[in-house]
Amino acid sequence: NNDDRIDELLVKFESNLTEVKFGDNKIKDVKIAYYKDKSFLDSEKKGLEESNKKQTLQIPVQYLVSGESITEDDKNSVVLSESIVKNTFEVENVEEIIGKDILLKSVIPDYEKNKTFEKKAKIIGVIDQRFFQPNILVSKDILEEVKNFHKGDKKYLYDRGADILELSVKDVNYIDSLIEYVENDLGFDTE
Repeated sequence: NNDDRIDELLVKFESNLTEVKFGDNKIKDVKIAYYKDKSFLDSEKKGLEESNKKQTLQIPVQYLVSGESITEDDKNSVVLSESIVKNTFEVENVEEIIGKDILLKSVIPDYEKNKTFEKKAKIIGVIDQRFFQPNILVSKDILEEVKNFHKGDKKYLYDRGADILELSVKDVNYIDSLIEYVENDLGFDTE
């Protein structure tokens, strides 16, 4: 990141699972992600802190409401958003889910026999639902295995290159020129 229009950059690897199961509750067709180094933009946190100041009840803005973040060395680890924990998995006290197992599953339909990837992982953290996190965050080893399963090969995650770069721009006036640069010069889609 040596472009002075960019304030901050997140490097994201992502894939899909057919199903994620905790106890008797399941979510179908889930996006999973692994962030290299950092999983949220400081600008998002600042924005949340600003709007928090206007609330009558000020609950401190911290990225995690319980547990810890995924580090590069973690294995078999998952971090969930608070809304998944409370609404989908029906666990009201998020502390209770830390250290519990979750089942990750992906199925590739095949005429002969469905190919299935299945793995148990440990829930190590829960993200404050005020942060926008539509994915289930997984450790690097899990994302690598899922991608290898889907692509039918064996590669290190970083050798595949990142799937998404999330960035914050220093000034709203830079957006158009940055989009043009990313789409035309680098050949990526922007959103």
